[in-house]
Amino acid sequence: MDCLHILFNLLQALAIYVLFVKYNLHEYIPSIQDSLFRDPSAVPDTINFHFTRKTRLQTLDTDEPLHIESLDNIKLGLRLLKSAGVRKINFAGGEPFLHPHLLRNMVTFCSQLRIECVSITTDPSRVTEKFMGLNGYAVDAIAVSCDSFAEAANVKSGRANGSRLEDIKEAARICSKYFTPLVISTVVNRSNLAENMNEHLNALQPSCWKVFQNEGENGSEVTKSDADLSISDKEFEKFCKRHQHHEFFAPMSNKSDKESALTLDEYMRFKKRSGAPTRSIFNVGVAVALEDTLL
Repeated sequence: MDCLHILFNLLQALAIYVLFVKYNLHEYIPSIQDSLFRDPSAVPDTINFHFTRKTRLQTLDTDEPLHIESLDNIKLGLRLLKSAGVRKINFAGGEPFLHPHLLRNMVTFCSQLRIECVSITTDPSRVTEKFMGLNGYAVDAIAVSCDSFAEAANVKSGRANGSRLEDIKEAARICSKYFTPLVISTVVNRSNLAENMNEHLNALQPSCWKVFQNEGENGSEVTKSDADLSISDKEFEKFCKRHQHHEFFAPMSNKSDKESALTLDEYMRFKKRSGAPTRSIFNVGVAVALEDTLL
């Protein structure tokens, strides 16, 4: 009887192994771990998924090869995030629209997963009728940046080639046509502090206008280059008072924004406090990778 019992257990173990191999069930182990052991309070509200580093200005002869996960791997990663309790996914880059087919598959898959909010951060010139006509139903918001409505200022800062305002107007028109909210982000600094943006905002009517203060914090990556652009709290308040009558006006705290959102790179790794990447969620699951961010 003991031999039969041992044989039965071996056959049972073999059957389980075959199922795992045949159906790739091992891929779901991190998801099961996250579901059993995750702390909901530790999961950020939003994940900014930088699935590509490629920008519209990048050439093909770049020294560093660009990495993009396969669609199957990305779907697995999105499942893991959903299982861990992530509610909002923002696709960013690089420039997301440089990979329209992949982007389309990702936003539609998020819709199938019933992610509460799916957004895309992009250059306004990349928003097209074709993409939104096919996929607008799966996109909850399009986010663009605009630090100034003066074209000369945008060209000087390297943010545009002279058509930024027209690009934003066209993006706003397309978003309105397909009932997709448009979110505009502005960083208030020394160069745009005195600018009155009310006329342009009235014309664009974004769903939300996020306004940030350039604080020039010590230790930040942009401190040296932006040192002369930082403004005081009082100066920021003065700018806000000039625009606060808009219903879509949303002054943002840099600290709270960082705490509510977390960056995920193209290898499905979060960023530690030190700036180094965590282990991939493919290998350790979302919960453990989030713990790594505290290191």
